[in-house]
Amino acid sequence: MTTRRKSLRFLGANRGRTVNDYPIEAIERSLLALGVRGVNNDSDLANFTGRALRKLHLLRNVAAVSPHAYLVPIMQPAEGRLFPQCYWAETIVYCFDCWPPQYDAWAALFRRQRMRVAFISARQSAARMRERVPGLDVVWMPEAIEPTLYSPDRPLAERSIDVIELGRRWATYHDKIRDHCAARGYVHRYEKTRGQLVFETREDFLRGLGDSKISVCFPSSLTHPERSGDVETMTLRYLESVASGCVIVGRCPAEMRDLFGYNPVVEADLGDPVGQIDQILQSLPSFEPLLDRNLQRLREVGTWDTRVGTMLELLHERGYE
Repeated sequence: MTTRRKSLRFLGANRGRTVNDYPIEAIERSLLALGVRGVNNDSDLANFTGRALRKLHLLRNVAAVSPHAYLVPIMQPAEGRLFPQCYWAETIVYCFDCWPPQYDAWAALFRRQRMRVAFISARQSAARMRERVPGLDVVWMPEAIEPTLYSPDRPLAERSIDVIELGRRWATYHDKIRDHCAARGYVHRYEKTRGQLVFETREDFLRGLGDSKISVCFPSSLTHPERSGDVETMTLRYLESVASGCVIVGRCPAEMRDLFGYNPVVEADLGDPVGQIDQILQSLPSFEPLLDRNLQRLREVGTWDTRVGTMLELLHERGYE
């Protein structure tokens, strides 16, 4: 007797509801481009009901009788996103933000939904979840990007922002360069107060990053330790900086080095960070070959089309079509 192969679908949602929806929208576009049909469960009623049932711990897989399996990208253990299909169909998640403080919540979600396969963007978290949930096929699948949305073509010397720090800063580094940048007259953009956006809109963000020379990037384990614990992973900001043609200064996560096959980051000199900033800004043309190499490599290994294609190949090997 042979087991019937399940047909893959995806649950479409999060279209413009928050400023963080664009990675999920990008995954959906790649799924559609690669022939996977979507089911839209993103009504206000479905969202409200799913959240309410999640809080009551009433979302669970009762019987996977559907001939379809639904792929669902989710940020944090947002189990309400699986409603209502989770009751009668198998679900497969792509997990952003699987951080140690929420491991218990993630593990409980996987168990309630009787999941067979899960993709997790952080390699350390994938390994740990594999140990926590025996029988769950956990696959590390790093984040990706749509490079065509970004603007890498402006030469570094013609850009108006000298140093940019997006998101929460790593104070150990920021405090060493802030006053120096001001004294030198460098244009230094960063979050002035916690939670304040450097750019108000997504369009401003894309233009601003494409107008920046140096993008400071440190892993979330340094900038957000209360959230990320010791999990050092390649977040979207690294890829966005590559796609925008910036010189990335900071710390390269091992995941990124392994994905690219080399280190695309200029490792921060914590002993003399201001001297390093000066040196880079005084010799920008010498970094153009690295930036060209980074962008070419990104197009080979860091796009959502590539990442989704890999996911579909792995799912086909596991009995989905």
